[in-house]
Amino acid sequence: MESLRAQYQRLRHSRIGPAVSAGPRLALAASYGVAPAKNCLRWLYSSRESTNLTYDVTPLNRVNLAWWVSAVTNRPFAEITTYFSELEADMALADHIATTTANSEQLRVVYDGKPRFGRRIAWYALVRATRPSIVIETGTDLGLGSLVLAAALLRNEAGQLITIDNSAYSGGLIGGDYAHVISQEIGDSIAVLEQQSESVDLFIHDSLHTYDHECAELDAIEPRLSQHALVLSDNAHGTTACADWALRTNRQFLFTNESPKDHWYPGAGIGAAWRP
Repeated sequence: MESLRAQYQRLRHSRIGPAVSAGPRLALAASYGVAPAKNCLRWLYSSRESTNLTYDVTPLNRVNLAWWVSAVTNRPFAEITTYFSELEADMALADHIATTTANSEQLRVVYDGKPRFGRRIAWYALVRATRPSIVIETGTDLGLGSLVLAAALLRNEAGQLITIDNSAYSGGLIGGDYAHVISQEIGDSIAVLEQQSESVDLFIHDSLHTYDHECAELDAIEPRLSQHALVLSDNAHGTTACADWALRTNRQFLFTNESPKDHWYPGAGIGAAWRP
C-alpha cells in the first residue's frame, strides 16, 4: 500500500496535484469563514452587547429544537411549534423588553432591547408543555430568560419562577406582570438551593459555567426535585457535568445544539436530564 508520504510526493509532482490539494480546498475552507466575518462586522456596528449575546436561531435549527423538545417532553411536534410561534408573536413581551430597556441607563449600555430569544424558545416550550409548579433558574443576569419563563407560566395560568444570581444589579428586565410570578434571590446559588423547601419541577443551570460549580448545583437541587422533574443545563456544550450527573442518578440525558442566525457567535446548547 502506498504510504502517505509517497501519495503526497506523487500529487505534488503531478499536473493536477497543486490544484486539487490547494486551490479547491482553500476555497472550501474560506467559504466557512466569510459569513462569520461579515456577521462580526455587522454586529460591531449594530449591537451594544458584549456578553450573553442575543440572536434568533436559523429556520433549520428552529425545527431541530422543536423535535428535541418533543422528544424530551413526549409531546407532539406540532404542539411544540405552536408554542414557539406563540412566543415569537408575543407583542406584549416584546413591548415590555423594548420599553424597559429604553427607560434604563444600565440596560441601554449592554443590551439591544430586542426580543431575540435564541435557544430560550425551547425553554418556553418546555414550560408550556410540562406545566411546572415551581421553576428555579440560576444565573439571572439581565433577566431575559426569566421573562421567557415567566411568559410561559402566565400563559399556563399557574406556576412560579425563582431566579438566583449573586449580583444585586441582576434582573433589570424583570417587571410588570412578569414580576408577579418571579421571585428574585440574590446570593450564592448553592446556598439558596440548599434552603429550598418546595418541590421543584424544572431546574435550569445557567450560572457559573464550570464543571465543578454545575455539579455542586445539581447535587444541591437533586433531593428537592419532584418525581418527574426536568433539569436543564445551559452549559452542556461546554462540560459533561449534566450528562455525568444524569448517569449517576439514573436519568435520561439528551443534548441539542443552537445555531444563531446572522451572527458570528457559533451558538451554545441545552442538555436535558429527566426520569421517564
